[in-house]
Formats: sequence, structure tokens, C-alpha cells
Amino acid sequence: MATKSNPQPLNAKRFAALYAGFDTGGGSEEEAMSKGRALRRMAEASGTRIIDALQRPDVDLAIEAQMHPDRKNKTCLENATKEAAILRKELTDRTRDVRNLADQLKAERERCADLRKQLSNAGPGSLYGFRRKRQQATKSFGAPSGIFEVAVIAAALALLIAATLHL
Repeated sequence: MATKSNPQPLNAKRFAALYAGFDTGGGSEEEAMSKGRALRRMAEASGTRIIDALQRPDVDLAIEAQMHPDRKNKTCLENATKEAAILRKELTDRTRDVRNLADQLKAERERCADLRKQLSNAGPGSLYGFRRKRQQATKSFGAPSGIFEVAVIAAALALLIAATLHL
């Protein structure tokens, strides 16, 4: 038996055969336990753990050849690609939303500028007209237009942050 200072090389084909016998679907419990013990001794003799030996490329290929595992066609790369496509679409939607909000904000600012211009042109004698125009400006969104601008900017910022976090 090998010591930890002098490990024996791991025979990948033998390891795969023992693993196949240890796996479920075998003939008897006693045979499976015997192969499991042999598998453990083989890994210990090579100075590795069973889980580490299973990750080795040569052992993985030998297990693939021995057992022909039923694997799904979903690999990590395929899953990551699908998730990236979903996130890309979501980011596109969020970008479109932010652009729409920015356009609305621009239109509201232009409307506010027009109202300010009308107010300055009205002169001091049209106080009644000033109050009516001011009421119309505040009724358009249910709040003074300055509050709307702050709300739109905050919403746009929140959407940008959310989209950035999903990358």
C-alpha cells in the first residue's frame, strides 16, 4: 500500500469500473459495498479524495466510456447564454423605458419654459390670467411640475441602477 509521501498513480479505467459497480442499479448490496471500499482504497493510495478523482479529465473520460451516463444537452455555457439573452432583452426594455421617460421630461420642461415665457409676457395687469395658468400647470399632473421632474429623474435613475445590477 502506498503512503502519502509515495502515492501510486490512479488507474482511471479501473477507477471507472469500480465506480460503475458501486453505482445504483448493480446486482447486490454486498458487491456494491465491496467495490465502494476498493474505490476508496484506490483513491487513498493515489493520495486523492474520491470527489477530486472524479473531477480528473482521464477519470471523467473513463467513466463516460464505462457507464454512458444519460446527460441532458444543457451545459453551463448554454444556460449562461440563455440567461444572457434574457438579461439583454430586459436591458433593452429598460433602456427604452428610460428613453421614454427622458422624452416626457424634455416635453414637460419645454412646456414649463413656455408657461414661464407666457407669464413674463403677460405683464403686471393680468393677475387673474396668471392664477389660471398656474392652476392649469399644476393640474396637468396633479402636482407642481417641479415635483414631476424630480419624480421622473428618480424613476429613470432607479431603472438605470436596476438594469446595471442585472448585468
